[in-house]
Amino acid sequence: MDMCRRSCGERQFHCAICLVYGPHVRGEKNSMWEELSYIAGLCQVPFCYLGDFNEILHMEERKGTTSLSASAEDFRTWINDMELIDLALNDRKYTWFRGQSCSHIDRSLVSLGWLDAYLETRLRGGPRGLSDHCPLIMEDSRKFDGPRPFQSLDSWFTHEGFLRMVKEEWRGLGNIQFLEKMKALLVILRIWHKQYFGNMNERIKSFETEIQKVDDMVSSGHYDSTMETKRRTLVKCCEKWYVRQEMYWKQMSRSRHANEMDRNTTYFHNIASARRRNNRIESLVINGRIVRNQARIKVAVRDFYKRLYHQESSPRVSFRDGLVNRLEREEAEALEVLPSVEEVKEAVWDCKSSKALGSDGYNLNFVKRCWNEIGTKFTTAVMAFFVTARLPADSNITWVALAPKFVGAKKVKDLRPISMIGCVYKVISKLLTRRMRSVMPGLVGESQSAFVKGRKIHDGALIACETVQWLKQKKNESAIIKLDIQKAYDRVKWCFVDTVLENMGFGRTSRSWVRECVTSASISILVNGSPSKPFNMQRGLRQGDPLSPFLFVLVVDVLNRMIGEAVRNGRISPLLVGRDNIELSHLQFDDDTILFYLLEEETVRNYKRLLRYFELMPGLSINFEKSNLIPVNCSQERVRRMCQLLGCQEAALPVRYLGISLGATHG
Repeated sequence: MDMCRRSCGERQFHCAICLVYGPHVRGEKNSMWEELSYIAGLCQVPFCYLGDFNEILHMEERKGTTSLSASAEDFRTWINDMELIDLALNDRKYTWFRGQSCSHIDRSLVSLGWLDAYLETRLRGGPRGLSDHCPLIMEDSRKFDGPRPFQSLDSWFTHEGFLRMVKEEWRGLGNIQFLEKMKALLVILRIWHKQYFGNMNERIKSFETEIQKVDDMVSSGHYDSTMETKRRTLVKCCEKWYVRQEMYWKQMSRSRHANEMDRNTTYFHNIASARRRNNRIESLVINGRIVRNQARIKVAVRDFYKRLYHQESSPRVSFRDGLVNRLEREEAEALEVLPSVEEVKEAVWDCKSSKALGSDGYNLNFVKRCWNEIGTKFTTAVMAFFVTARLPADSNITWVALAPKFVGAKKVKDLRPISMIGCVYKVISKLLTRRMRSVMPGLVGESQSAFVKGRKIHDGALIACETVQWLKQKKNESAIIKLDIQKAYDRVKWCFVDTVLENMGFGRTSRSWVRECVTSASISILVNGSPSKPFNMQRGLRQGDPLSPFLFVLVVDVLNRMIGEAVRNGRISPLLVGRDNIELSHLQFDDDTILFYLLEEETVRNYKRLLRYFELMPGLSINFEKSNLIPVNCSQERVRRMCQLLGCQEAALPVRYLGISLGATHG
């Protein structure tokens, strides 16, 4: 083991580094794990194991492997027992090569203390040259990503004078518009936070040091009657800061797995650190070149989403009157009744308190805890929307955070967007969705099992599973098509949403509320926590907005009605399932759609025409190349012909649908 002292800026970073060359035999590996554990016990500083461990952790780390060896399980157990962090190798999949064999056996395992000191430690591979192994390069990738917005903390409410301060400052800000008042309050809270909650770790260390001094004095015989009182006071203060630290890290971790009163600061800290480390965007491939400059990455990501939400000119295609179900007049009128003060408050309390904060800088926990002071203004802002059908300025800005879909994601399309909306809009959207939920069962066809009261995700999955088993037993020539709809929510035309609502019998007022929520939206992309300049959307339904899934289900119900009409007109031959010959042509769950049909060429042609026509209406794009045709009891020649007609790929049973394996053989 090499001990080193590293100088970084004004700090001296003391650490231990152990260079590893692992043996081949399992018994020798276990001996090495024991030796490395002993070495770690000697270290009083952050430590790192770096080198060739001659072992993998996951099957995908060795090309062609189908199972993990017992020594791999030993390796994983040892890492977990030691609470080590396996630094991700972001720029490549394998580190060792010989002929056609490839493995990821070189790695860097660091202690939690290492990441406490250097959270931004990154691992990359160097050029292999003539060696079988790629060299590993550890570096501190700390960069300035741009300003991070200040946001409210749940731990503030543990301060005895916090609510009193909010009350005084809120009243001192006068009678200005609610969101402007909340912005001004956030500036005050930033100053207050720095004064009373800044340097939390230093405060805790100071109390711990003072407690230790008292204990040392008692141990050396210098005891008097004030010692015990002083120690109790110090412990009480230190305990209070422990609670605040735990609350802070729990909020940062977004954990939902522990009770509010659990003392799990290290657990929450580790989750928050891992989430930040795994979600960090170090580089992206832009126009074929790797870009590491954070400013250029932010511009490229913003441009990508601005293009995605840009509505290009396209023909306006609609559907015939009477195709979709309509609301009863009483239902339509009930949707347009103005919400009461009690209904607004109920919607606020129905929202989760500590969900990720939006662009206003507050979560609903702050609103609830300060309700006695800000509740009247908040309610007025919400109710004003339902009177005017206009949202307050800046209330509909959505922050979109980005998280890699997989390790090594290098393109913008490989990043998963996570939307976060402000408190006022969240409550408005919640009020609209609570009303819409009540009418969904009468509007949406039975083939759709998402976001409709009384229907569950497993309903459609079980029907699909039983249908496939029945087809296999009956030896009928049939097929299933799994449709791949590209970025379904992001492409929806706003004008089509309004057309669907109008045809379903929604009144002018309720449609104006929905229209304002959808069309006034703007987006700010968060790159490593720093927001880009906002831009206005021109199409799409934001994932993260409670209203979006309900609107999307109503949009794709048009496809459900079109298929049903084609079945009734004889253009599509459905399956006749079971002894009662129940007709089954398709199933839907949100944007997941599967089609069932007897293997007839005319049915396939008509499905293709129908799907192409449907695409033009809402602006959706069905990617036939990524869609799959799954044959059941069919000849290969007919399957190839059907795939050519649809332009899709063949897939074989079993396949996954909503978490269930369709066509699996159970022994």
